[in-house]
Amino acid sequence: MEGLYYFWFCWVFLILALFLMDAGRLRLSLVYCLFTSLIGVQLIWEWDGIVVCGTIVPFLILSFRYLAAHPLWKSSAVIAWCVGIGYAGLQLIEKVTPVWIIVDRTYIYSFLGFVLLTYFVRGFYLRVSVWVLGTTLGESIYAITIWRYGWSEPIGDLAFMDVLLFGMMCMWVTSGFVAIVSMLEQLVSVKTRRKVGIKP
Repeated sequence: MEGLYYFWFCWVFLILALFLMDAGRLRLSLVYCLFTSLIGVQLIWEWDGIVVCGTIVPFLILSFRYLAAHPLWKSSAVIAWCVGIGYAGLQLIEKVTPVWIIVDRTYIYSFLGFVLLTYFVRGFYLRVSVWVLGTTLGESIYAITIWRYGWSEPIGDLAFMDVLLFGMMCMWVTSGFVAIVSMLEQLVSVKTRRKVGIKP
């Protein structure tokens, strides 16, 4: 069922933002992005056969704003471009020879993007911004490429949002796991110092 991961993860992120994040501009921007994306499910723009869905627009705007204010925006933009080219290439391979895509596209695209960004991008919010920009760029390149050959596929449909949100969830779970491990290491270090008589 297309859109299942999108709706589920959107509500999970929305609950986490509303009840666990500190009040501030980041929380407000994230909640606004999630709400408007859910509202924009039925919004569709069409221009000369190219269809754009409203679900992706809030994520795209928020990612642009975050990336533009980040000191590493140049290198992050290059990585987003690489993600976009890779995503478009995988889409074209799936279109021409789908037999090579042996796993569901939601899992394989999200996993490959997650591994790439884990190695090359530091920080959860920066990874998410690069992921959103890169996949949207790849989806646009793919849609325009097949449009030139007479096919038409929307940019930002529910199948794409499944990939996008599943990748974001993988990054969030990994960041949470790393934070918990770091906290446990600090607790163990403090207890060890106390046992040997060293003040923390």
